[in-house]
Parts: sequence; structure tokens; C-alpha cells
Amino acid sequence: MSDGTPILLILFGLACYFLPTIIAACRDKANGTGGVFFVNLLLGWTLLGWLVAFIWACSGTTMADKRREERRHRELLAALPTRRVSPEDFAAEMAALKSRT
Repeated sequence: MSDGTPILLILFGLACYFLPTIIAACRDKANGTGGVFFVNLLLGWTLLGWLVAFIWACSGTTMADKRREERRHRELLAALPTRRVSPEDFAAEMAALKSRT
């Protein structure tokens, strides 16, 4: 082995160990990059903890999904008809609602 091989092996091992955290960061998870990191850090040494972190990192919504959803909501709100209600119309509607109860 050359002098740099042990360092490369250690770096490769760390990259494999923190793969769930790397995936969560690359996916820009909307709710969980920090959580994935802590589960990975504290429980990653167990196979079950590593699998939980990996599944958590690969599932769920990303910030891009959140932005797309917010943009869609803004478009839907912008498409709603807007009209001004006069005080007389408002009073008439309120009276009609009160008379129903």
C-alpha cells in the first residue's frame, strides 16, 4: 500500500457511513437534513439506524417540492375572482345568514 491508501480508505468509509446525510443534503430535504444527520451520527453504527436514516433521506418532500407547491397555490389564489362587496351587500348577506340560524 502506498502512503495515501489508509487515508483514502478512511475517507471512503466515512462517505459510506454518512451516505444518508449526503443524500439528504443533496436532495435539499424540506424537513429533516439535521434529523437525518443526528440519526446517522448516533445510530448509524447499527444497521437499523443506518437504514432508517437512509430511508428518511430518500423519502419525503424537498425544498423544490415546497417551492413548486407554494407557486401553485399562489397561481390558484391569483386565479380566484376578486370583487368588492359594498357595505349594503355585506349587511344583506349577514342578515340572510342570521335569519337561517
